[in-house]
Amino acid sequence: MKQLRKFIAMVDALLTAKLGTKFGGILALVGAVLTVAGGMLPWASSPTFGGDLTWQLNPAELQWFGIGLGLACAAFAVCEFAGLNKLTKWLAPMGGGAATRAVSVGTLVLALVVGTRVSMVLGGVVNISIGLWLTLVGGLIATVGSRALPPRGPLPESRRLPGAVEILFISVGIAVALFLAVIGLDTKDEDSFVGFLVLAIALAVATSRSGLLLRMRELTQRHYAVSIGAGLVAALVFPLTQGTSQMYMNIAVNTAVFAVTAIGLNIVVGLAGLLDLGYIAFTGVGAYSAALLSGSTASVLYQHTHRIPPFLIVIVAGAVFASVFGIVIGAPTLRLRGDYLAIVTLGFGEIFRITVNNLNGTAGPNLTNGPNGIYGIPPLDIFGWNFGKNLSFGPFHMTYFANYYYLLILVIMFTIIVFSRTDHSRIGRAWVSIREDETAASAMGVNTFKLKLLAFAMGAFLAGMAGTVQAHILTSVTPDTYIFLKSAYLLAAIVLGGLGTISGALLGAFLLNVTPEKLRFFQDYRLWLFGLTVVLMMRFRPEGIIPNARRAREFHDRPENPVGAEGGDGLAAPPGSRSAEPLPIGEL
Repeated sequence: MKQLRKFIAMVDALLTAKLGTKFGGILALVGAVLTVAGGMLPWASSPTFGGDLTWQLNPAELQWFGIGLGLACAAFAVCEFAGLNKLTKWLAPMGGGAATRAVSVGTLVLALVVGTRVSMVLGGVVNISIGLWLTLVGGLIATVGSRALPPRGPLPESRRLPGAVEILFISVGIAVALFLAVIGLDTKDEDSFVGFLVLAIALAVATSRSGLLLRMRELTQRHYAVSIGAGLVAALVFPLTQGTSQMYMNIAVNTAVFAVTAIGLNIVVGLAGLLDLGYIAFTGVGAYSAALLSGSTASVLYQHTHRIPPFLIVIVAGAVFASVFGIVIGAPTLRLRGDYLAIVTLGFGEIFRITVNNLNGTAGPNLTNGPNGIYGIPPLDIFGWNFGKNLSFGPFHMTYFANYYYLLILVIMFTIIVFSRTDHSRIGRAWVSIREDETAASAMGVNTFKLKLLAFAMGAFLAGMAGTVQAHILTSVTPDTYIFLKSAYLLAAIVLGGLGTISGALLGAFLLNVTPEKLRFFQDYRLWLFGLTVVLMMRFRPEGIIPNARRAREFHDRPENPVGAEGGDGLAAPPGSRSAEPLPIGEL
C-alpha cells in the first residue's frame, strides 16, 4: 500500500509539472462537460437493459447518475479555479482539487461498470452506444486533469453567517440527504442501484475531502436543537414519499427496529467495551414476551386468561424481562474479559435459541410452541387506533407500516435520549474508562463489575423494547429469527457506522438493511461482499464512517517527533493540531 501511494504521488507530481494547475482544471471542466453531454445521448443499443438507455435527450436513471457526477465535477473544479471567495468557502472550504478527483474517478467507475454490464447482458461491446463512450472519455479526461490539481488544504476558520442563513444551510443539507435516500430506494432495477451506490460514494468522498461535511458538522453543533428538529421532520416526511407502497416501508420499519437494537448494543460495545456476540437474544426475549401477552391464539397465556394488557404495559414488561435476562447472563460472566467474554455471550445467545425451541410441551414446558413459534399476533391497538389499517393524512395515503414507523420514531427518540444522557454522565465516563483500561479504572476506584452489569442491563432493556414492537410487525415469533448471524450483523453495523456514536449506529443500521435488499441479484455473493466490505473498512477506516472523536484520534494520531528522529521525543501532536483531528470520509 505504501508503494502504491508513492506511485500515485509520483504520477500526481508528474501531471502537475507537465500540465500545470490551470490546464489541469480546464481538462477537469472539459471532462465534466463531456460527461453531462454523454448522459443526454443513448448508452445502449437495446431497450431491455437499465430501464431503456436508448433514448436521446430523455435520460434514464443510470444516465441521470452520470449527469449528476458530471455536474458535481464541474462545480468542484470551478471552486478550485475561483479560489476561496465567499461562495466557495462553503462549497469547498478545503479546496476543490481532492473533491474533483473523487467525483471524476466515480464517473470513470460508473462508465466502466455500466459498459461491462451492457456487454454482458446484450452480448458484446458493440452494443455500447455513443453516449456511454462519451461519458467514459469524459471521466478519463476529468480524472487525468484532476490529478494535476492541488490536494486539499487545511480547513480555514469559518466566518459566522447570519443565523437564518446557517439554518437554511442545515435544512438544505438534510433535504438533499432525504432526496438521495428516496432516489436510492426508488431505483427500478439492480443495475440502477449499483449506479446509485457509485454516485452516493463519490459524492460522500468528494464533500468530505472538500471540507463541506466538516463545515456542516460545525453548523449542526452550533444549531444543535434546530438540526435535531430538521432531522426529525425529514424522518416524519419519509413515509409521505412512499405512498401506499409496502415494500420500502416494510424495509424502513425493520431498519428502525434494527437501529434501536444497534444503539443498545452500542452502549455495551461502544461505551463499555464489552464484546457481546449473543445480543440478539435480548431482542428475542422482548419479542416472545410481547407475543405471549399479545392475544394470539397460539399464546399459552392468552389461552388461560383471555386478557390483552395495554401495549404500554407490554413494552415495559418486554424491556424489563430482557433487562433481567441481561443481568442473569452478566452476573456470572462479566468478570471475564475480551475473547472469553465474547465466547460466553455467544454461548448464551445459542442457549436462548435452543431453549425457546424446546419449550413445546414435549422437551420442556409448553410455553413458546417450540419451532413453530407463536403466530397470528394481532396488530397493535393503542387508544383505539388499529395499526393494521392504512394511514391517511389529508391528500396523502400510506400503508399500515407507517403506523409502526411513527411508533418506532418515538422509540428511537427515547433510545437516543437514554444513550446521549448516559454517555455525557458520570456513568458514561466510567464506562469509557473501563473500555480504555479496566485495570486502571479499577485502581482509581471505579466499581467495574457493577458498571459493566449496568451496561448489559441497559443494552438489554433497549433491545427488549425493540423486540416487543418487532413481534407485532412480523405477526409471528420463531426461534430461527434470533440466530447468531443477526448478532454479527448488529455488531458489524455499529463497527462500520462508528462505535460510541448515535449517528454511526443509525447509519450502520440503514446500510446493512437497505443495501442487501437492493442487491438481491447478488444473492449468492452477498456474504462475500459483506466480508470484503468489513475487511476494507478495517484497513482504511477502522474507526467507522462517522467516528467518535476519541477513537478517530486513537487510530490516526501520529507523533510529530517520533522517537529516533532528529530531535524527536515521541510526543503526540497536541489536541488542536491537524494530526489530532478526526479524518473525514474518504481520507486514506
